[in-house]
Amino acid sequence: MAHAAHGHPSSFQGMQGTKSLSLELDVEKRLQAFVAKDGIRIRQFFIDFDKLRKGTCGDAAFRTCLGTLQVKLDQQEIDALINKYKTGVANLVNYDAFCKNIDKVFSDECSDQKGVILGAQSGAQFTDYEKDCLMAQVNSMCSLIKAHRILLKPAFQDFDRAQSLHVTAQQFLRVLKQLGLMPPSQDDYDLLIRRYCDKGSTAEVNYYRFCRDLDNPKDIFPDYVAKRPENGVERKYFAGTRADQKTSFFKDDTAEIDVIANRW
Repeated sequence: MAHAAHGHPSSFQGMQGTKSLSLELDVEKRLQAFVAKDGIRIRQFFIDFDKLRKGTCGDAAFRTCLGTLQVKLDQQEIDALINKYKTGVANLVNYDAFCKNIDKVFSDECSDQKGVILGAQSGAQFTDYEKDCLMAQVNSMCSLIKAHRILLKPAFQDFDRAQSLHVTAQQFLRVLKQLGLMPPSQDDYDLLIRRYCDKGSTAEVNYYRFCRDLDNPKDIFPDYVAKRPENGVERKYFAGTRADQKTSFFKDDTAEIDVIANRW
């Protein structure tokens, strides 16, 4: 059983199955970054399925064209695009409107294509409460790292043979366990994954960005001002256990224990 830095068993040992992480529907933003980076005109992929040039194609053809682009999109994201651009007639999708939206990155309206690419690296949205929870986790990790002089980045680099600055979610979790930086719950771990999965998939984690944020926590949400905690009590975290989490180590009152008589 994994233990936290203060000796109590950690209440969270790993991912309890796959959970929806409520990622922002930023599919079109990622596609714009993809076509801007490689100069791709995606309309050419759809024209072959539209012989009459009406600007529509079947939903199956639409899925095929998205697959041809070789962009990592899950089923939920593809369905969201189809629902947004479907015409309501015989399962037809308005690919013309879709392509016009994606091709805006090449128009005069978009003067900073590099900004579009950088802006698509992460698509997670957080509520104010989630920002507070995430910042509490990060600040607690920073305190532990400084107190125990933990070298964080080398632990991740051992798994990053290709030097891609990313590790798998399982490897990320393994390093957190190894260094005693486990989140106290599944929800808190999900916040970390949402923040540092920037490839459109929760399978890979950007550990370089994670380490950089721990060096400068104020840069995580630069424009965000933390709300005052309820009842004036700040939610503090320790490795694997919250400060207000009860422990069953002593179930009864210990005031009457004779420490001197029971020291052997």
